[in-house]
Amino acid sequence: MRRHVNRGIMLLVGALLALMPFQLVAAQGPSLSADLFVLLEGGQVMRLEAGARFATAVTSPDQKVIDFGVAPDGAWVAYRTAAPDAGGTGPFLAITSIDGLSGQVLEFEEAGQPPIVGRGQTLAWSPDGTAIAYTTAAGLRVYLAGLGEDGGPAFINLSGGPFLNLIWSPGGGYLAAEAEADSWWVYRRQVDGMAYIGQIPASAGLAWVREGVLALAPPTGGLITLDVTSGAQTTLVGAETIVSRPAVVDGARLVFLVHEASGQRFAARRFGTVSLTGGDFVPVESSRELTAAMRWLPDGTALAETVDGALTIVEPRTNSRQPIMQGVKAYAWGPPAPVEVAGLTLPADLYFLSRDEAGVAQVWRLPGDGSPATAITREPRSVIDFAVAPDGGQIAYSSSGRLLAAAVDGSAARELSPIGERVGAGGQPAWSPDGRLIAFVRDGIWLIPSAGGARTELITDVFSENTPPPDIRVYMNPRWSPDGTMLLIDVGYYEGRSLALLPITGGEARPLPTAAGRGTWLPDGRVLAWDYGYTYTEPGLYVVNPADLSAYTTILNNTWHIFDARPLASAAAMILRAPGGDVMGPGVAQPFLVPILPDALPIPQGQGGLIEAPLLAPGGSFAAGLRNASYDEFGLSGRLVILNLETGERVAVSTPGNIWNLQWGGVR
Repeated sequence: MRRHVNRGIMLLVGALLALMPFQLVAAQGPSLSADLFVLLEGGQVMRLEAGARFATAVTSPDQKVIDFGVAPDGAWVAYRTAAPDAGGTGPFLAITSIDGLSGQVLEFEEAGQPPIVGRGQTLAWSPDGTAIAYTTAAGLRVYLAGLGEDGGPAFINLSGGPFLNLIWSPGGGYLAAEAEADSWWVYRRQVDGMAYIGQIPASAGLAWVREGVLALAPPTGGLITLDVTSGAQTTLVGAETIVSRPAVVDGARLVFLVHEASGQRFAARRFGTVSLTGGDFVPVESSRELTAAMRWLPDGTALAETVDGALTIVEPRTNSRQPIMQGVKAYAWGPPAPVEVAGLTLPADLYFLSRDEAGVAQVWRLPGDGSPATAITREPRSVIDFAVAPDGGQIAYSSSGRLLAAAVDGSAARELSPIGERVGAGGQPAWSPDGRLIAFVRDGIWLIPSAGGARTELITDVFSENTPPPDIRVYMNPRWSPDGTMLLIDVGYYEGRSLALLPITGGEARPLPTAAGRGTWLPDGRVLAWDYGYTYTEPGLYVVNPADLSAYTTILNNTWHIFDARPLASAAAMILRAPGGDVMGPGVAQPFLVPILPDALPIPQGQGGLIEAPLLAPGGSFAAGLRNASYDEFGLSGRLVILNLETGERVAVSTPGNIWNLQWGGVR
């Protein structure tokens, strides 16, 4: 849910820091499989990108941070600040993007302070990105995105503790909270909040092996799994072996410390691994004493420890030590970098813009047959925007102030019309259903034959130095009706925008009655409109009949914040729901099947996931979008990620660099 507009109480930190990078202790960048975030003793959060030599600031030096948590996408950090009597500017709970371009204060005094620090994670972001749990003097407080009034956040309090460490389950449905004396309290996520479900009297460490199933190290020895719902147990390591600090590696194995005898969990000279099915435990000798204060790295190959503020990575087999940084109070890991695949079998070809080897933006195609992405234009100057013909055989695109058309492999390119040399201006081309005409933008909306010929102006922008602000009209983004007689367009005003209908014979643009700002045509000629809920737009899902613009039908009301919608027929659509319109943080998309009926009852459909700017594929079973997204001269861009909405699988796909302006082709 990366937002780059001021809404509510914002906190823009990184862009204002003007700090020199923080020098590491090591002469070279450490070999880390994930980004490392540290809280310095002075109260500032820093980020060490994997392989980098310098750490960069995430929070301002003017804010004394007391604890923090990294979002599951690694692009956001939540943190609490100290009260003024402790030298801080708080107390408050805030989130910030690691690039410093977005931030938000979530609450002030109600956020509380952690009763115990330095012994675990006292602020933890759920793996699905929709909740943040943090310890308080009374127990726990949990921030839940999108569950408050009008789709805003909600906060709930849970008694217990005092707690010193928080661990979410892999799907975010459960939370384990560690109290003193190795006891653990377990809570379950519910539709409207969280509920206490039980307590584990003692375990020397704990790890979630899958949703609802814990790995425990009982005081009597051994390593077991426990289903917190049914109570079913499985022994992975026998009770004759004294175990502590289990951690999951790659979702398939556990790694842990092995002690000589019961009661000696404060130190170990061995460690071990075991599969989640058990039966293959083999202890490994360590070349040094391992302490319970050490924590496994995400890949399970080494441990991290802090001694007098010095953070060091220790490889237990060889006792090789890699100093990282001095003055460290706490640390946390970002997600491991995903392994990219060259291609993926998809229901349609995927097109996008990305730079070529010369740094020029071109149109690229990722074939749905699993082949790698290739460039299909070879323009000397950057392509601004494009559209693929309905039959998939041609593309139209904007470059060098011209509208061009070409075969879908980029050959036989021909100029159709000049469109101007305004900075960042493109023609926003749209093919008619029969492929014979192209609607485009040139200080208004125009039509031109796709084979070339005379162009026709349908409507002209009302925008000049002398235009009064209330009269400004800028017409954009044409989309053809199924019968080819009408265009759905965007109308930009001095403040805000709306959807409107424009006949291809010209005339006035007729605004749609709904305040939703995004839309497409249903096969029967009605308009499906929706919105996430940015400034001047209304969230929800609506249907408008072009024959009667005096009213509209509400399908989903304004508590539904929608990233994207894809008609499956005139009677149903797939949507991707966001947690809330005023919520910052990771992009979390949840799929629903929605009947096109008044006040419909949407049906959860498959699995959601973390994704920025998601775009539903034909059929609604996949979504393409971005990860590690940020803004540049072309707008929001990032690396390609594909969500399989039926299974929840999230796949990173290789691209030449950052990509933007994603578009699906027709069904294969």
